[in-house]
Amino acid sequence: AAHTADLLAQLAKLPSATDDDRAIILDAVAGFVVRRHGQVLHDGEDGRLGVAVVAAAKAGFAPPALTAWLAQIKAPLTEHFTAKFDALYAVEGPPGP
Repeated sequence: AAHTADLLAQLAKLPSATDDDRAIILDAVAGFVVRRHGQVLHDGEDGRLGVAVVAAAKAGFAPPALTAWLAQIKAPLTEHFTAKFDALYAVEGPPGP
């Protein structure tokens, strides 16, 4: 997720990128963020995905389209998530010896 986010951020900054291209970038981020994959983003993936979104928005994205995208990623937050929590991701740093 982190490396893909870095690539999406760079693609969003391309002068040749169109609004449609940036919409695809935002859809790619949304597809990962709202997907019920049961994994917790850690090690900075969430922030790096955010950088891609900010890069797309700064490059010029129509406000109504950005508002619609925000609604798309907000919607799953109101749904009940039944996946089991994986305690591996609750560890504060690397495991001890």
